[in-house]
Amino acid sequence: MDSGAPFVELIARLSTLGQGSTLYDWWRHPLLGISTSGGVGKNGDPRQKSSRLASDMARVMELIAQCRKAVRANRPYLDVLDFAAACGLCLAHKLQWQADYAAAASGRPTGPQLQQLLGGAESLLAELTGLERRFSTLWLRYTRPEGLENNLDLYHRQLEAWRGIIAALRRGALPSPADLPSEWITPAGSGAAARTKAPRCAYFRAEFSVHRDSLSGALVQLMGTSHVEAWLNDEYLGKVIARRSLSLIVEKERAVIFDIAPKLKEGRNRLTIKATNYEGRAPALNVYGELYAKKGSVERIMSASAWRGLETAREPEGWRGDTFKDSAWRSCERYSLGARVSRPDLLKGVNSRIQR
Repeated sequence: MDSGAPFVELIARLSTLGQGSTLYDWWRHPLLGISTSGGVGKNGDPRQKSSRLASDMARVMELIAQCRKAVRANRPYLDVLDFAAACGLCLAHKLQWQADYAAAASGRPTGPQLQQLLGGAESLLAELTGLERRFSTLWLRYTRPEGLENNLDLYHRQLEAWRGIIAALRRGALPSPADLPSEWITPAGSGAAARTKAPRCAYFRAEFSVHRDSLSGALVQLMGTSHVEAWLNDEYLGKVIARRSLSLIVEKERAVIFDIAPKLKEGRNRLTIKATNYEGRAPALNVYGELYAKKGSVERIMSASAWRGLETAREPEGWRGDTFKDSAWRSCERYSLGARVSRPDLLKGVNSRIQR
């Protein structure tokens, strides 16, 4: 380029994307509001942030078009910068939509408000679909295929969320809440206990009744703060390794869905869970399940403070058994995870995700 001024301005404006927002804002479920971990949620009016961001990203795209005519080397890298600007513009549109949704949800939404939300959601779905394709193309151009699937999973979650929102708005209603409805729980007193150097273990028991012949299926999602193992009627169900990590692979596997239908028995069923926190904090868990009746109704299994739990360093003898007496165990208490969690779609295999 004969003059580097356009490129300098381009980089300066593009850097505002990272200064004013984070990936938390980008990947957060649209119905869970604006992340308080990012710059948008902490500072200022989201509408103003959205307007400034949209203006900056539109200008970046203009500058990239100018640079394409002048650069003599590394022209393909302008595609990466253009993609980043397009992502920033999409985020600006998402923030604007979230502000409009919050305003509509604060009262009784009018027909024009619902139509505005529908139009915005449809535009965002189309915008995000195009970005997903561009991301795949750029990824495969500059790196190996390994890891692409885990990143695309984040796009798929966003796309599914927007499709659900659009379906509700087309019915003339605001979409249902996206928060996970089941409680995070820990044994009574565990939440206030001091952090230890050694791992802490807790044991939980809960019962529910079913009529097997009336069911068409049964799914349960299990989450924990560090590590959990579950049994249904003393048959091993599975485990979840849920230690906090920046890895997309670990984050994706912090909530695991199990098919419990084969292990159900007629009448009373017993779910027993061991939770371990290897960081010495309160051992906590979350359980959300759905029992599908052949007639179409759905009954839910949800962890709650009414469940019984016990924190102890030594595993109680026979605690998973049918004859074990847990009357000495206290009811649990709510555990504050410090973040919202998205509701799963068990039938589609879409698990919950912690939304910071």
